[in-house]
Amino acid sequence: MFEAMGLFGAPEEPLFIESVREGPWTGRSADVSVTLDLTVHDLDLALRLLGRPPARVNANAKAAHGRAADWIEAKLDFGGAEAVFTSSRIAENRRRFMRAVYPSGEVKIDFLARTFENSTSFPLNPAFAETRIGADPLGANVAAFIDAVLGVGPRPVVTGEEALAVLELALEVDRASGLPSLS
Repeated sequence: MFEAMGLFGAPEEPLFIESVREGPWTGRSADVSVTLDLTVHDLDLALRLLGRPPARVNANAKAAHGRAADWIEAKLDFGGAEAVFTSSRIAENRRRFMRAVYPSGEVKIDFLARTFENSTSFPLNPAFAETRIGADPLGANVAAFIDAVLGVGPRPVVTGEEALAVLELALEVDRASGLPSLS
C-alpha cells in the first residue's frame, strides 16, 4: 500500500510515527502476542520509513486470554524520530491507521477505508486504492513473492533479512513489555 501511495519515495524522514491496530477478540492467533500478530506489520513499515533500528524500546502490555499480550503500547526512540504503536485484540471497535509527521507536514492513512490525508508536498498517489497493490495488498504481496521466487520479478517486498530484523524487533518489544511472545 505504501508503495502504491508513493510514500516509500518520500524525500524526508518522518519525525514521528503513530500506529493503531485494534479490533475485538476473535480468538485468532491466540497462541502469539498481539505484537507478533498485528504490531509486526507497523514495525516493518517504521523500519522501512526510517531505515534503521530503534535506539530504545519501551512497552506496556496486558494479557487477557492467555499469557501473551492481547493489548500493547510500545514507544520506540529512533534517535531523531519517535514512534508509538498501539495494538489490541480486545478493543470494542476496529481501528487501523498510521500517522507519519514529517518536517513539511503529515500523512495520515486509514487502512480500513484505504484512504489518506496528506499535508506534505510529497506527490502521493490519491488513487492508490485503485492500483493492483492498493486494491488487494495481501494478494499483490503474495504474487510479488512468487514472482521473486520464480525469478521473473524483482526482489520480494520484504527480504529474509528484513523479515528477520522485524521479527527481532517485535520480540524486543515483547521483552520490554514483560510478557512472553508465545502463550
